[in-house]
Amino acid sequence: MALKRYDGRVKNGRWKRAVKRRGGKAPGRQATQKQRAWVKEYVANGGNGTKAALAVYDSGSRQNAYTISEYNLASVPVRRLIEEEMKRMGLTAADALRPIKEALEAKRVDKEGGETALPDHPTRLKAADMALNLMDAYPKKDEDAPKESHWHQHVHFEAQPVEITRFEVLHGRRPTPEEVARLLSGSGSE
Repeated sequence: MALKRYDGRVKNGRWKRAVKRRGGKAPGRQATQKQRAWVKEYVANGGNGTKAALAVYDSGSRQNAYTISEYNLASVPVRRLIEEEMKRMGLTAADALRPIKEALEAKRVDKEGGETALPDHPTRLKAADMALNLMDAYPKKDEDAPKESHWHQHVHFEAQPVEITRFEVLHGRRPTPEEVARLLSGSGSE
């Protein structure tokens, strides 16, 4: 049975009862207990959603955990919980961005452990990538766009006598077995 989205109509009073049961809040607008546990684990491990899903959900695989993580991060109630949890822990966006800003100005370290005047490009590039991800500066992946894939085609050529090829070109069809025998014997006239 396919689930239908709520389209604004009240059917048999079910929507009203669901809202009343939830204390005036629309169904599906609150985070589940597992989502709440996922948020705590997510903030505690530094923002790795897959690790948080593996710890909280019985997902069975990293791919399932990644999918759960993406679903949770797309959920508005979960995002609110993440913000609340970060505030409770005393973390701010500035705290998270400060190391990225410092990494954007990273310098190479020499063998003795001293800083050199040369820029550390790999560290700077990673920091720039993090900053762009946080600012949502990358274009979104279009789910409907055709995915690039590698494909190749196998072509099989049969070596056939010139007489048969000539017959196919002239008549627009393959010759019958009797016509093939006549063409190959050399006595066949077209």
